[in-house]
Amino acid sequence: MSTPQTIDTPPAPVSKGRLIAGYVLSCLPALMLLVGGAMNILKTEVAVDGAKKIGYADDVLLPLGIVTVASVVLLLIPRTAIVGALLVTGFLGGAVGVHVRQQDPLINVLVPVIFASVIWIGLVLRSPKLNSLMPWGEGL
Repeated sequence: MSTPQTIDTPPAPVSKGRLIAGYVLSCLPALMLLVGGAMNILKTEVAVDGAKKIGYADDVLLPLGIVTVASVVLLLIPRTAIVGALLVTGFLGGAVGVHVRQQDPLINVLVPVIFASVIWIGLVLRSPKLNSLMPWGEGL
């Protein structure tokens, strides 16, 4: 039986396999968000049409794209990953709200929830400190 983890006890190191799995899980949705952010910054036809469809003017695309890209970059940097994940989660929560307000199909509501969940699962896998805060503690 192992001793309980305390705040002062350094967490056990993460295995290479877990680290790779964590980065893969976090990076796949992050890359999709980067592409979406870049499309907003460049004001592509798809981005402009999508903004109009949900009731946004095209002048919000640039700031929205910058915030998206900046949040994802923070997510991908190990020292700022938790802040980035929080910002991306807030962004994706806004997407859920927009889809609910638009009365879109359930899959449109679930995709941002799935993206955020996968990002956080990846982050928990690669961060021993974050993993130790989870209800299962060091057990995962």
